[in-house]
Amino acid sequence: MRYPAGTNWVLAFWGTLLAGGITVAINTRWAPPEVDFALADSAATIDLASDTPLPDADRSSRFGAGPDDVAAIFYTSGTTGRPE
Repeated sequence: MRYPAGTNWVLAFWGTLLAGGITVAINTRWAPPEVDFALADSAATIDLASDTPLPDADRSSRFGAGPDDVAAIFYTSGTTGRPE
């Protein structure tokens, strides 16, 4: 997910959770090689770039997450090397 902080970020985050996915938050200030690394490393299947509209889906929810399930992956800024 490459939306900047704001309403679309929140909607995309919760929409991903409700769809049964894991959000990979990408820093909007990263250079293309850093973005490419995080997308490949996380095995992301959908890229919600900041210049794309939010996906629209039916209102049914597959949410059934428990306290031990992964909700999101956040990479560090990578100022001392590759973001991990």
